[in-house]
Amino acid sequence: MMGIPITGPRSFALSKGKSISEARRTRECFIGVVVFVTFMQINAWAQISTASFNGTVQDKTRAPLPGAAVVVENVATGVKRSAATDADGYYSIPLLQPGSYHISVSLTGFATLTKREMPLLVNQIAKVDFTLEVAGLEQTIEVTAAAPMLEASTSSLGTVVEQRRIVDLPLNGRQFTQLLVLTPGVAPVNVSQNGSLSPILGAGSIIPSVNGQQNRSNMFFMDGMYNSDPFLSGYTISPSVDAIQEFKVQSHIDQAEFGQVMGGIVNLVTKSGTDRLHGSVYEFHRNDNLDARNFFDARRPEFKQNQFGFTTGGPIRKGNTWFFGGYEGFRSSRGSAVFSRIPTPAEISGDFRGHPPIFNPYTTRPDPNNPGQFIRDPFPNNVIPQELLNAGNRFWISKFIPAPNRTDPGPNFVNTQSRVTDQDQFSVRADHQLTSKDMIYGRFSFSDTTIGSPVQLPVNRTDNFYNGRNAVLNWTHTFNPKLITHFSVGYNE
Repeated sequence: MMGIPITGPRSFALSKGKSISEARRTRECFIGVVVFVTFMQINAWAQISTASFNGTVQDKTRAPLPGAAVVVENVATGVKRSAATDADGYYSIPLLQPGSYHISVSLTGFATLTKREMPLLVNQIAKVDFTLEVAGLEQTIEVTAAAPMLEASTSSLGTVVEQRRIVDLPLNGRQFTQLLVLTPGVAPVNVSQNGSLSPILGAGSIIPSVNGQQNRSNMFFMDGMYNSDPFLSGYTISPSVDAIQEFKVQSHIDQAEFGQVMGGIVNLVTKSGTDRLHGSVYEFHRNDNLDARNFFDARRPEFKQNQFGFTTGGPIRKGNTWFFGGYEGFRSSRGSAVFSRIPTPAEISGDFRGHPPIFNPYTTRPDPNNPGQFIRDPFPNNVIPQELLNAGNRFWISKFIPAPNRTDPGPNFVNTQSRVTDQDQFSVRADHQLTSKDMIYGRFSFSDTTIGSPVQLPVNRTDNFYNGRNAVLNWTHTFNPKLITHFSVGYNE
């Protein structure tokens, strides 16, 4: 694996109003090129976003059957891959897209055996064994239900969260990371607790602690491409849950393709198109109609949240080329209460009665009773004369400093401007079978988020920007059932 990381922090600030305040933005780029040449005898396949079938083919006497033809067919797209068993009756078909597959085994003199709709999960090495029966005439045996497949080729621990749970479980903010807690050994930690630059939508997102490790000890992948922030260990893009096929959280990892982390690997696969046109349109809305007033607020804070989008996928050319794409927008306006102490009209005019004494600097003179020291006279009644007040400062205060709106002697002003979060993201993916031996796919994901946070004065607001880009291009070429080349190039910012 060859990786060229390009990293560098970049500060970016933009504040609405009359002043500029700082906001931090971290930019990270990663360009990776991966080439794998895989031989059939190898059990641990170099795969991240893909999966594989392996197993043995034997007869009823448990004798291995070499030369048996094993064909897997993707139920959704009809794409087929094949292999032949070796002298020990062993076969392996790596680098398959997660999904549902039909598996057929045939050998001269034996009845063809087909196992239908076998599920294959992301990064799974599924062991499927076959026992063939002797057949005098042409005969096919179909199995439509099978025992759960074991992963006997790896000792890593992992849990797959499949599409049904991703889409059907209620999520405030619809962030897939909220579902990470469904896996054993995961403890939720909000992204704000590790300083991550990942935006918090709705109820928030989490970067979990896996098996007791720090929550910065994780790594995120999307379609096999690095999808992590290397500085703070968050994710670059959290795609819409409607665009996710499934994801897997792994720990105790013994596979060579994973490294650099002590915690967990979050491995996500996006949806791809199929031979049937399908899609979805959605909107989720929340407001403050049933909310209670905060004890310190004079009125109930405003709250409006809308999350909306669509997905669509299908064939460009049936059995050959497929597409999938989607867009999601997030708009949130939540009232806040930022307290501060600002000068009162009396203080602006120079009247500081009731405060500690203020001394006139123009009366500074040596102290006759303490050589080397100086004394000053206090202003009469603790009121500064008008002629000593700076006219420019008074004009600036009149333009930008509001009048107090609380009678509290301490914080006498509360800014109730709303905290605004706007996000737009989209993802586009295309899969194409060039030939019976060549399969390619490419995906580009884009996300822009702006979070506007009120500060002490309503004339100013701090805008923070969280922008992410992630792309991957994949090509798999099968020279023969025993020799496969996999090429992948990606970009992460």
